[in-house]
Amino acid sequence: MARKIGIVSTIRRKILKIEVIKMFKQKAIKGLICLVAIGVFASTGWAMGKKPAESEQLLVSSEQKEIESTGVQPEGESKPAKVEVAEQKGTQTSEAQAIEPKPVMEYKLPEGEEIVDVIFGEAEMTVEEAMALGIKGLEQKKATETVKVQYPKVITIKDMNIKGDVSIKSIRFLNEKGEMKSEYQVKGQREWTGVMVSKNKKYLNVHSIINYEKEEAESIMLNDEGKVLWSVKHNLFEVYPSPNGKYLVGLPTIEWSDAPIYVYNEKGLVREIKKDDLSCRLSFSKDGSYFAVTLTTRIEGEDRADLIVFDGEGNELWRKNGITRGIAADYCPINITDDDIITVMTGGDEYKIYHFDKKGNLVKEEQGNLELLRQFNPDYSRAR
Repeated sequence: MARKIGIVSTIRRKILKIEVIKMFKQKAIKGLICLVAIGVFASTGWAMGKKPAESEQLLVSSEQKEIESTGVQPEGESKPAKVEVAEQKGTQTSEAQAIEPKPVMEYKLPEGEEIVDVIFGEAEMTVEEAMALGIKGLEQKKATETVKVQYPKVITIKDMNIKGDVSIKSIRFLNEKGEMKSEYQVKGQREWTGVMVSKNKKYLNVHSIINYEKEEAESIMLNDEGKVLWSVKHNLFEVYPSPNGKYLVGLPTIEWSDAPIYVYNEKGLVREIKKDDLSCRLSFSKDGSYFAVTLTTRIEGEDRADLIVFDGEGNELWRKNGITRGIAADYCPINITDDDIITVMTGGDEYKIYHFDKKGNLVKEEQGNLELLRQFNPDYSRAR
């Protein structure tokens, strides 16, 4: 598996840093989901739950609050559109116009259960149908009017028997009426179990350490409808599912600095990608056909950041060595946009932003700053 496994608690903390901070991003809640997302921000994705006492308020996730304060949109979400307001004496554009909230369905948990996270779906129904499901705030609309309702499509349930760290007991898949279609029970040693979600929120990788002493782990790929697609055994501690659900990219341990990057599919290991240092940033294309990484390499005593792009089987397509050097190379987040623009930003006190097309051509170079670096939202990131 790895040359140095280290202390279990250290590994677990690092795993949770990736799984909970990056992919989950939100908090566990008890009892009742009553989430109201704002307009275009309420597209399918992970969202934050609030305690029942706050359930009647207009709730905005932590990512949405960041958007409001910074104006920067997290990757994979729609950007807020300007609202066109028609008047008798012409038309004017106003960004200050309120966006009508999308109604969100309530979901009540059995006593003693906690939700770790939620993926929302969207369903179209009449006002009459929505109100019959208990959705509030539609009283002023006509019964026959059609509305789009956000509903909890996938919820992960916390294992209450595991103290301290967040671990998943099961994953529930619901229909647009809030009824459970199926439930996936997590197997293995659940104190070392996490759920990683693909960039487009369509696929879930249930990652379990089956036997720590024998260094055995397993990933089970599910889609957002609850169907088990495939599974594979491996020795990885951090595993990221592709947006097409066809492969996984992972690292074996947090304490082996030059641990390779591994690519797995349903048939097993398909590629081992060598690297020289712990620092690694990763982003997938929208369709999952390729992924890109920035790696920090030490060359003759100086750090160097390289950008490398691979296909879904881990074959190198192209690279740009020496995007930057020195302290600026220590942290170079990367992001692939929906229109296949690969953006890399350098750290240190340099803050250069480079935009490449999928063939490796430099499209644009611009000067950033510390605030933009803080707001940069990579898919996955591992620091030294």
